[in-house]
Amino acid sequence: MHRRSFLKVGAGAVSAFALRASAAEIRVLVTDHGADPSGRRDATAAVTKAIAALPRAGGALVFPYGTYTFSPSQGAIMTFASLRGLVIEGNDSLLQFAGSAQPFVFSECSDLQLSNLRIDWPRPPFCQGIVQAVTAESFEILIDAPFAVEGHEPVQAIGEYDRAARLPAPNGVDAYGVVSSVRWIAPQTLRIALTRTIGVKAGMTLVLRHQVYGSDAITLRSCTGSRLRNLAIYTTPGLGVLGVGSTDITLEHCTVTPTPGSGRLLSTCADAVHFTDCRGSLHLYGCSFFGMGDDAVNASTSYWRVLRSISPASLEVAARGGSTIGPCQLPRFRDQLRFVDQKTFAPLCDAMVESATANRPNAILNLAQPSPAPIPLGSLVCNRSAVAQLTISNCHFLGNRARGVVAHSNARIEGNSFSGCSLAAILLAPDAHWMEGPAVHHIKVARNRIADCGYGRPNDRRGAVCVDTAHAPHAQVLAAPRVNEDIQISDNIFGSLPVPRIFCSASTGVSILRNTVRESRASSANPSDDAIVMVNVGQAVIRDNVGHNAGILLQECGAGLTVSDNSGFHERRSP
Repeated sequence: MHRRSFLKVGAGAVSAFALRASAAEIRVLVTDHGADPSGRRDATAAVTKAIAALPRAGGALVFPYGTYTFSPSQGAIMTFASLRGLVIEGNDSLLQFAGSAQPFVFSECSDLQLSNLRIDWPRPPFCQGIVQAVTAESFEILIDAPFAVEGHEPVQAIGEYDRAARLPAPNGVDAYGVVSSVRWIAPQTLRIALTRTIGVKAGMTLVLRHQVYGSDAITLRSCTGSRLRNLAIYTTPGLGVLGVGSTDITLEHCTVTPTPGSGRLLSTCADAVHFTDCRGSLHLYGCSFFGMGDDAVNASTSYWRVLRSISPASLEVAARGGSTIGPCQLPRFRDQLRFVDQKTFAPLCDAMVESATANRPNAILNLAQPSPAPIPLGSLVCNRSAVAQLTISNCHFLGNRARGVVAHSNARIEGNSFSGCSLAAILLAPDAHWMEGPAVHHIKVARNRIADCGYGRPNDRRGAVCVDTAHAPHAQVLAAPRVNEDIQISDNIFGSLPVPRIFCSASTGVSILRNTVRESRASSANPSDDAIVMVNVGQAVIRDNVGHNAGILLQECGAGLTVSDNSGFHERRSP
């Protein structure tokens, strides 16, 4: 670079830094308001005072290095509303929480930076132990010594783990909502009564999750320009990071993992990162995920169900399970909606929003123009304007219950490593049960390394990279509309896997190029070791892939599919 150009860039960088420092010159140290960095005294009141001292714009909340304990077991601990240019600097401090607390809740904040913090629950929202005895209706479990239990803890989910691998056991116990009662019968020993048989056996290591959803470590609601950097989340009763109705979120070098040295088999009780109805860009770079009770990353736009027609241009819609559609999720003026069939996701019509209002728990959608034809009740609608560009790069997915990444449209998943996900490494699918969409579109999955995933559901014939129209296995509807489109899966390296490497269904415009399958491995779900499975796919190219006596299965694909120049594969077609 020319010296003058270099100086120009350098001056610009210094100028930008000076402006940023000036904007954040009002520094508020939590210790100045009485927070104890030794962790011996509750810091809640002191930190609340420190937050109240922040300016509306350009403030910095600083945690000098230490351990800070927050004793309340319910509700939001630190809330930030409508702040601009807020910096929260943790200096690698450890923040400890209790019960169902929600550590950070941000609402309508912009230009937020949260960095260099560790988050933990000294008494985690789960326990683990070894099954001692089993009857038809119950089992007794000896809980590991570090997990204090008193017999009144709820148990919302039960999972079997391989203690040596620190991962869910292959084809192991995985059950929700099956516990009728919990009873303390001896020190560190619980009797768990069940509503049905789930296959528990003596000697199993089980993780009992006391809570699964509802208490998230970091919530971003209607925020714009959020940057989370160098964070470590060791556990939380719900999600690690939740973004709802927010725009432009970046996670850099963030880690979700069980507390180092603790022997814990679980980190977050639910997803590590979950984005819903967000816009702009969602970027994860250099992050690491291990031990979650659910997916590592899930990014979706809500499907809502059409309940009633108020007029030709006005509809009432409802969210999954009657949950409340929040103000930050409501479509905006001139947003683009798509109405689809509730079973096949086939498009019914598109519409532009004039206005949207809450009708708790539902919402009223007023369209700019009447629909050209009546929209059937029960149809699903998705806001196509609330589909962010998702980029996941240079991240490490080290193992968890469920999937590594669940995504839908506008996603680039490049240069990552996946190992130990009990289900698919990457799942791309709309889903009418979870009401997550939209249909898959504009996807690139490239240069990833994938191995040892998909072991939790051995009878699933779908792949480690899966494109489908449901999250869970379901009966394939052959000749169904090809609603997924514009998908490129290229230059990935697949190691040992008990399931197909790539599965693609109900799709068109698919390119599978230059992927390498390093090891063949037949299984009960995949006896022919079909590495690539295409079901009801059109306008596709499978080219220049390298395998070792692996299969390519084409089912109900018809014309428009080109298979050429693949080495080490045998092709077969199935009606």
